[in-house]
Amino acid sequence: MQCGELFERMLQASQGTLHVLIPSVSNASVTNWIRILAADRFANDAFRDHVLEILKRTDDLRAERNSLVHGIWTPGPVAGSALVQTVRFDRTDVIQDSLVTVADLNDLLSHLADVLRDISKAVERLRPNAS
Repeated sequence: MQCGELFERMLQASQGTLHVLIPSVSNASVTNWIRILAADRFANDAFRDHVLEILKRTDDLRAERNSLVHGIWTPGPVAGSALVQTVRFDRTDVIQDSLVTVADLNDLLSHLADVLRDISKAVERLRPNAS
């Protein structure tokens, strides 16, 4: 919902206005809408570039998360690991087996938390009376 809040703030919609629409569309669609609006709404190139960088990280993390969530998991060769067969059309080897460890999953969660924090800061910056 963080990207939805950013989209809502960019449209200058009242709080909750888009909560009817946003849950029914993909996060990829919302990030694309934000990209389109960013080119038009942000006179500050540095802030626009910052938002676009956050969206790039969001897309990358979403692709990684989705491939893991929808992958085929089997026990790995060592404790705390798994072999995960993933399918991603954005890479040369569409079907790929990857060794995933608990540390890898913790790293993914850490990056997700960083992106969520950065989106929240961008939303806050767009609030009326924000400096």
